[in-house]
Amino acid sequence: MTKPLLHTLNLPSHAVNMQPFTFQKAETSHKEIIFSWLSESHMKAVWDNSPAHKQDIEVFMQGRKKPSSYLNGVLTYWVGSYEDVPISLVITAPITQDDTTPDVWKHHLCPSGSNYSIDFGIGNKDFLGKGLAAAMLEAFVSFFKEKVDQQVAQFLIEPHIQTAKIKRIHQKAGFHFVSIIRDKNENLYDQSETFLMIKRCVPSVLPKTVSLD
Repeated sequence: MTKPLLHTLNLPSHAVNMQPFTFQKAETSHKEIIFSWLSESHMKAVWDNSPAHKQDIEVFMQGRKKPSSYLNGVLTYWVGSYEDVPISLVITAPITQDDTTPDVWKHHLCPSGSNYSIDFGIGNKDFLGKGLAAAMLEAFVSFFKEKVDQQVAQFLIEPHIQTAKIKRIHQKAGFHFVSIIRDKNENLYDQSETFLMIKRCVPSVLPKTVSLD
């Protein structure tokens, strides 16, 4: 897996407003609420609730001052709020051709710009079924592209297959379906089938071209 980009990416230290949503990196003050979300039945069904994952979240909150064996410590954790109420957890990680990712992922990586995996879930059960998921996911992508990495080319997301509604939510957020992935024995999550979906972005800052004249 790629090395953490904590020292090369501009991770906002405060909440960034993408009305009516705000996003900020997970901090120690979020520990209790994030762990409570991970213990909710709707999150445990598709998210890793293991001690190793929780430890990695804590290591991140403390600035990754010590190494983590959980996915080589590449994950960045974000908290999303709706009208100033924390309701969602977002996880991002950079992806390159050198990573130990499935071939189908590598096949769809964009050769120019940055590629990121993304996991998104509304942890606060009081906000489930309110029609916020697609809009919030789309707002996070805009936030990330504007405030974190202007060179981002695309996001890859792999939601668990539960209902057709899951697919529609991600499509509303601008992701398009690529394939169904089965028998992912290497996945830390106990998922038999997942969608692979991609949202392509146009980098805000284009790389400089070199004239051959």
